[in-house]
Amino acid sequence: MKLLSALFLGVLCMSTVNATEQKKEAAQQYVVEVDKAVRLFMPTINSGDGVKIRNLSLKMNELVEKGEPLGPSTFDLPFGYCSAMGSMARDLWTTLVFSKGGPDDKRRIKSAEEMFLMSQKDCVAAIEEFGQEKKPVCDENGKCLTPTVIHVEKRN
Repeated sequence: MKLLSALFLGVLCMSTVNATEQKKEAAQQYVVEVDKAVRLFMPTINSGDGVKIRNLSLKMNELVEKGEPLGPSTFDLPFGYCSAMGSMARDLWTTLVFSKGGPDDKRRIKSAEEMFLMSQKDCVAAIEEFGQEKKPVCDENGKCLTPTVIHVEKRN
């Protein structure tokens, strides 16, 4: 009976490790997807194309939903920060879209950008620290992620 219990516990632990490894891979892919979308923010807004703006808004909503399995809050370790990153990116996008350029808008944009960058940093740190591997997060082309800075001052 003890052997059977130990065997079951070993299988349970292995499946938990495999599930967490899969979540780590999903988090890596997610952070790259969100980064790609954020890099489109200013070019899309500056285009003035309502269809492109709507499509990117829909994409941000999809990304938030896609991140939920990573953990619905930052308390869901280790990858809850990644889910929060998607939400913060969408908040930044919404703030940018509805901005009129006044001083209050500039403060809101700065705050939303800081929240996004902090959540992005926390997500990347959680991925890099998982399993003590300390590997950088890279996309499928081997380009490693650097913090996204959108340079709001370039808005038309």
